Amino acid sequence: QFAASYVYPTQGEKIMELAMNILQGKPYKKDNVMKSFLATPENCDAIALQYQDLEAKMKNLDQISDSLDSYSEVSRIQKWMLLIAFIVVLILFFVIYYIYKVYRKKLQKQKAVARGFIENKEGWAAELNHLDESDRYFMDRFKKKILENMGNADMKMDDLGAQMLLSKVQLYRKVKAMTGKTPAELLKEMRLQRAYTLLMQTDKTIAEVSAEVGFALPGYFSSCFKKQYGVLPTDLRHKPV
Repeated sequence: QFAASYVYPTQGEKIMELAMNILQGKPYKKDNVMKSFLATPENCDAIALQYQDLEAKMKNLDQISDSLDSYSEVSRIQKWMLLIAFIVVLILFFVIYYIYKVYRKKLQKQKAVARGFIENKEGWAAELNHLDESDRYFMDRFKKKILENMGNADMKMDDLGAQMLLSKVQLYRKVKAMTGKTPAELLKEMRLQRAYTLLMQTDKTIAEVSAEVGFALPGYFSSCFKKQYGVLPTDLRHKPV
């Protein structure tokens, strides 16, 4: 009867007693932690609830762990993708820069050839050094044909191509590739350059100069001249040098 009537101190009471002993500086003895896991009729429901709660928390932890593993794998893949993308962009940048440099160099050579061709300066063949022998020979012949026919206002590109033993399309492509300008553009600019020289070095009238360089209409000549040099032929001789 005595054993049955004995009331065991609860876990909370034991903790309070232990805490008071610690605060008062009294000696104390640690209880066996395994006693808290002993199931009795009084605490079996609480232990069951604690176990269920612990099991739910363990499942949550497993899910979090799986999520972290999945995120870590995705993050690793993303890092590799970013690295590959960076390398691809870098390669594209260098390719585009190389193409730009090649194009710019080609453009500079074309401008040099066109400038020497139009200005009709002596020794302009030096501008053709980067061309092969056949192309240099072609450009020299083409320039001579233009100079021979400059005063012919009725000259057509078909006629010029025939003299070069080429079709109009072949002549266009070949001249465009080497100078960046069409045959018609080169012809017009050479005529205007020649007219500029005549106006500055002779006393010929505008009509005479226009006819000499192959412009049938003086009005059209004046319009082209102003567009090229920013001044009308009649005002050029009065322009301060």
